[in-house]
Amino acid sequence: MRITMACMVLGACFASRGLAQQPSPTPERIDLETEMEVHDTVVQFLDLLGGQRFGLLGELMTEGANVITARWARSGFVNGVQTREQWLAGLAAAPPRPFREVLTSVEIDIASGELAMVRADFTIVRDTGVVSRGVDYFTLIRSSSERHWRLASIAFTSIPEHERAPN
Repeated sequence: MRITMACMVLGACFASRGLAQQPSPTPERIDLETEMEVHDTVVQFLDLLGGQRFGLLGELMTEGANVITARWARSGFVNGVQTREQWLAGLAAAPPRPFREVLTSVEIDIASGELAMVRADFTIVRDTGVVSRGVDYFTLIRSSSERHWRLASIAFTSIPEHERAPN
């Protein structure tokens, strides 16, 4: 009995030691995976937006999401805040103008694995070339029930390519 018990204890020690030596996900790996999830959500959102697929766009946003804009006009910036519903309705009512949004200088900050902030420079490209530039700011939150990312806030500046805004 003692020998059997000793073998079980030693076996448990070796087994636990072997498990402890198994590579475990590091915080850096988890952060990288989370950053990739956030980045992919933003890119998917922009692809749907540029492709004029507004019905699917709302699914990537939270119920209370808002859209904050600062658009350059000849007289200066025109700023606005809209709810998700107002923004999507405005997009649907506008004439179709597909585009591609190219992001550069993307910075992603993850807080506690549940909240993400994304900042990126962008250019809007249409058939004729670059039509505007600006900076995007996205706030995303991980859905508690579905465990995927949704956009809670979208904010951006927009300056037409042919205009020069003050610094």
